[in-house]
Amino acid sequence: MKISTKRHITTAILSVIIALSLIQFAAASSKLTAKENAVSFLADVVGLDMAKYNTTVVVYNSYPADAKGVVAAHANYRLESAGGKIEVSWQCRNNALISLGMNRLGDSSILYAQPQPTDILSRAKGLIQRYQDYSGAAYLQTMNDLLSTVTELKPMNATSGNVKLIIKINEPFTHIDWIYTVNGTDVPRKGIGFKFEDGSFANFGNGWDLYTVGSADLKLSRDDAIRIARQHAQSYS
Repeated sequence: MKISTKRHITTAILSVIIALSLIQFAAASSKLTAKENAVSFLADVVGLDMAKYNTTVVVYNSYPADAKGVVAAHANYRLESAGGKIEVSWQCRNNALISLGMNRLGDSSILYAQPQPTDILSRAKGLIQRYQDYSGAAYLQTMNDLLSTVTELKPMNATSGNVKLIIKINEPFTHIDWIYTVNGTDVPRKGIGFKFEDGSFANFGNGWDLYTVGSADLKLSRDDAIRIARQHAQSYS
């Protein structure tokens, strides 16, 4: 086995030392129940006119706190209106929303409380601003500032401090993600992202609050990394 670069070693070690942590939002969203948080996100961030939807809970599961004190919940909702039906799936940790996806059934239209921009870039800028207002998390300001500098929607990377903005386009999908980066090494699981399908919001994910990097000050040689990997491989079943 050959490890070609120091970056590959660093990435592997960082992956090991990323520790699951409790989600703690400073904003009022942390005071809501999991169900309230999901509905509030649809209204306050996505911008749906929830008064025009009849919401049916199709599936709801909540799990007791694990060893780290994290309570998990996930659900599937069906939103029905004069414009059709939308399926919504979401997950929470300690009542904080970590993922939400929307799927329009057939030719269903999305009913917004306010007119939406026609271009994806403007929609994304509105989403991150509303999410910053909704969450109140300090790190969202850097993400908001990074996206505000983008004037054209195209595949790109841009970095500010420990935040990297990544835009990927693969029709009909557009991904706009912000991930944690340190010393030239990216930590994709610690990030926030929006996915658009045919120009409309389709998915949100937030792993930023789920993970912390144990250390970025790594002093490990190539030989030491190989030795440690072999030791663990020998005891792996």
